[in-house]
Amino acid sequence: MNKLARGLLAAIIVAFLVVIIAMIAMAHGRSGTTNKEGALESTLRKIGSSGVHATALSLSDLYGPEWVAGAMICPGATEQSIAQNYGIDTTDLHLNGGKVPEDVNYLVMASGDGDIRFEQLNRNQVDVCSVGPQGGFETSSLIPFIKQDGVWKIGTSH
Repeated sequence: MNKLARGLLAAIIVAFLVVIIAMIAMAHGRSGTTNKEGALESTLRKIGSSGVHATALSLSDLYGPEWVAGAMICPGATEQSIAQNYGIDTTDLHLNGGKVPEDVNYLVMASGDGDIRFEQLNRNQVDVCSVGPQGGFETSSLIPFIKQDGVWKIGTSH
């Protein structure tokens, strides 16, 4: 791939991420809902109980097509960094000490109408931060999950 093509591809990827983050940020003034037990944990538990240890899921399939953008919020993220990176109100996360605890990670989704939805995930069951913060993404994208030592983690090519 030549320099021009690589530069164009990089610009497209950056623009895409900016659009996703902007969609999340549009809803910063709206109140979010936090689900402590949700579709992702439930679905992965059902898949795991059938003996499967690897799968790929689309969050828009689990939560509905109205949820168009998503991001992972990882342990250690502060209210300030979450608000700065995603432009969302963290009140509904109920963060003790102003940051995400080590045993929790969050999935945050934004609808096309600007609504925000949070799902708190127990890292002993589902760890969406096993490969570090990922930035914004389209919820229609497939996310690979691998069950390792009893915990569902985002799969990598390594």
